[in-house]
Formats: sequence, structure tokens, C-alpha cells
Amino acid sequence: MATIIKTADVVSAKATTETVNKVSRYAEVKALIANLEKEEAQLKADILEAFGEATLLTHRNLEVARLDERTRTTNDSKKLAELFPEAYEATKRTTPYKVIVNIFR
Repeated sequence: MATIIKTADVVSAKATTETVNKVSRYAEVKALIANLEKEEAQLKADILEAFGEATLLTHRNLEVARLDERTRTTNDSKKLAELFPEAYEATKRTTPYKVIVNIFR
């Protein structure tokens, strides 16, 4: 368990070398994910361009990919709050969560 240090503004814990290494690896993984997401977006754009007006890609008479159209229904929170503030307040949900912020890189 970490040693806890309290000051007027902050509660801090002394990290072990293992935890520091994990924070460093976490930053590396986040960067890898960001790069993979960029690559994913570019690949998707390239593949969609290859489809053109078609909905099926074939290569040597084999189906490679199919383009399905789907819909998703969502609510416009800003508009709901503006037009029906009582309904918005009655149905809004606030979820707390934690974010790890790397101090060093």
C-alpha cells in the first residue's frame, strides 16, 4: 500500500518503481492506441473509396467485404434541455469517472 501524504490542497501517494513503470507504459499504450486509431480511420477511408457506389468488394471471385448501412437513434441533449428543460433534468444522468493524467512523458 502507498504512503499517503496530505497537504492543504492535495492528497498524494508515494509511487513505487513498479507503479512509475506502469504509468510510463500506460502513456506508451495510449500513444499506440492513438496511432492505431489514425491508421484505422485512414484504412476505412481508403476501403470506402474502393467501394465507390458498390456494396460488395470481391477479389478473384471471393467476397472480401460487404458494406452494410445501419442507423443509430440518439437524442439531442442540448435541444432537449432547451425545449423541454423539465424532461431533460428528470432524465439526465451524471456519471463520475477518473482520468489518469501523466505528469511526465
